[in-house]
Amino acid sequence: MKLKIFIIIIAVLAIFNGCGITEKAAQEDEEVLPLGVITPSQIDDSLIDSFVKVKGKITLVHQDPNGLALWMSDDKSRVGIRIEQATWDIMSTAEQAQYEKGKTVTAEGMLVLAPTQELFIVVGVEPPPDVAPGPLLADVEIVSGPINLSKQPAGSRGWPWPKIFLRDNTIVVTYRGEVKGKESQWLIENDGNAWSPPRELPPGEVIISDKGAYTLSAWKYTDREDKGTVGVVLNVLDDNYAKIKSITVDTRTCLHSIDRGTFPIGVIDNQGNVHIVWVADTEIGTDIFYSRYDGNELTEPVAVSTNPEKGSINHNVAVDDYGVVYVSWSETPEAWDPETEGGYPDVYYSYLENGTWSEPKNMSNTLDWGEYGANLYAHDRYIHVFFGSSKLTEPGQMNYLVLRKDEIIRQEKASFSFLDIAMIFEGDKIHAVYGHWAYSEPYDSSKEYLALEGKVFYNYFDGQDWYAGMGAELLSPEFSENSEKPTLVASSIGPGYQDTILLENGETDLYREMHPEAVYKDGLIHTVFEHNQHGTYDAYYIVFKPKNP
Repeated sequence: MKLKIFIIIIAVLAIFNGCGITEKAAQEDEEVLPLGVITPSQIDDSLIDSFVKVKGKITLVHQDPNGLALWMSDDKSRVGIRIEQATWDIMSTAEQAQYEKGKTVTAEGMLVLAPTQELFIVVGVEPPPDVAPGPLLADVEIVSGPINLSKQPAGSRGWPWPKIFLRDNTIVVTYRGEVKGKESQWLIENDGNAWSPPRELPPGEVIISDKGAYTLSAWKYTDREDKGTVGVVLNVLDDNYAKIKSITVDTRTCLHSIDRGTFPIGVIDNQGNVHIVWVADTEIGTDIFYSRYDGNELTEPVAVSTNPEKGSINHNVAVDDYGVVYVSWSETPEAWDPETEGGYPDVYYSYLENGTWSEPKNMSNTLDWGEYGANLYAHDRYIHVFFGSSKLTEPGQMNYLVLRKDEIIRQEKASFSFLDIAMIFEGDKIHAVYGHWAYSEPYDSSKEYLALEGKVFYNYFDGQDWYAGMGAELLSPEFSENSEKPTLVASSIGPGYQDTILLENGETDLYREMHPEAVYKDGLIHTVFEHNQHGTYDAYYIVFKPKNP
């Protein structure tokens, strides 16, 4: 049956393409769809072979001896519809009239992927008895934004790298860039009425909570040919974010990795302790090191990864509500060397409890495939983990785990595929904001140049499952229209290297993520992210209200 449908679809697509389709459904007033009903722009590959209900406008109709083929569209995207002749014949005249060109209809059926990579809803196919009536999808109401917070000079290629915090019920945003001709790191606050003027911060990774404010920076920067950073310094800030003092954490180099950086990161726990993690050289490789600052004293650095002959990089840290510290990293299976980088790494973690580190545990276990780091999120006694796609996942998926010490509580494939994720916990519910540069056309491995477009999404975990698909898009069509449309150079893609992109003006740049971060205040989610508008990279801010049950 499916083969027959695919053959018919291919023939119909040839007719459609010959018609030179340029129609786009007119944008209609926003409406609240019934539960389980989605629009064509909310469809993605994660819904293939599932029963869907999709509402849109019929923009093209073709009838042949075997049935009816149509395009359904909204203001952003389209999906095909196939109605077999046997199904068409048993429809009433009123039902058939719904599928006339220009009509808005809700089509119900199985979503299939044709060999042409086009998605089609096969109407008349009944859902399996154990399938819920349509997928649940996240939805939002945009309250304000996106607003440009950094306002960099036209053509700026700097990395704004915005971060957002909630301190004493005040929204705090930091970003990197130029203010009044000076390049530095800046902080602005919003008390609910207006943004404060930018104030300069010490350089480095920013850590802010109600318990304190800090930055983590390099001890010094090398000026040698191989470049890189040396050591780690913790800068302690006062309530007005002025530096009180600097504490040297480590003075080792990090030259045994392609990034040549110690990349210190940290997190503040419920007691106000600062937990610091970074990468540093061993004799031939790198290890991940940890130290804690309690407001008075700094503990002696200790190696967490404990394999000094290998390459350990891409570290992360989280602390649960009971003070258990978790550190993750990527580790190569072989001895590090400049040519192979030690092979394809796996993702490991270890936890610190009562002064003792657990034995490192491999979370990914996929030989001959690289797993480049994990994101850790602490909630109650549990750590929620996302790590990058592997050969065991489908396109558009990530590995999602929930850990408690040595026990893996939950393990599955989540239907979104980005490491740039911000997570907000509300009881057993989770709000996730994430983004990346998606392929603007179907992926073709034979192409050297792949067109990209920047996306920021919101998705929702209802306590049992993640909602279907990629989630709700946060960027309006108008914002996206003004966005840079870079092209990824396929030959630059490879392990251990940052991919190359071509900008619209023909200049080359390095591929970078959107870096979204979010906080939750008074029922609204406040989000910052990096984006390129009109050829200039800036820090943007958007506020939205989740519309989930």
